[in-house]
Amino acid sequence: MIKHASNKQFLCDKHRALALHNPEQSKRLYCKLRAMARGYIGQQRWDEAVPVCGTAFEAADILLRHDDTSKQATERYLRSAIELSYTLRKSRHEPDLGAMIALVEQRLAPHYAPAPLQTMLAPLIDIAFSPLADVDEWMEVLLAMDDAHKQTRH
Repeated sequence: MIKHASNKQFLCDKHRALALHNPEQSKRLYCKLRAMARGYIGQQRWDEAVPVCGTAFEAADILLRHDDTSKQATERYLRSAIELSYTLRKSRHEPDLGAMIALVEQRLAPHYAPAPLQTMLAPLIDIAFSPLADVDEWMEVLLAMDDAHKQTRH
């Protein structure tokens, strides 16, 4: 669980309980939050994007709990961690991204051998610790690829 600056969870207890008991609702929540976050990121409204990305990350974590062996759930979780880490770096927050990486590693470790897990974590580590100018370029490409992928679906 990730907490924001005031040391509170992103997802309130009521919505966490609802999401835990209804995976389909959790998926809809995640999609809605991710779209909202992308809007804020596109407008470079970093401080507004942080709680939305954080809530999406928590929703992705809940979905991973429901289906922890699913490749899609793992990818959703990792992508959410990457987007939250990037948004935190761009915002006025002072994130502990080492703790974020440790959290993601701890969450995924029971399901993956060490070598594949380190490969999976490499993009998150790069986002957290590479020069921000490089990260900006990577994220611009990543987000553009996502947009292109959405447009080609039929």
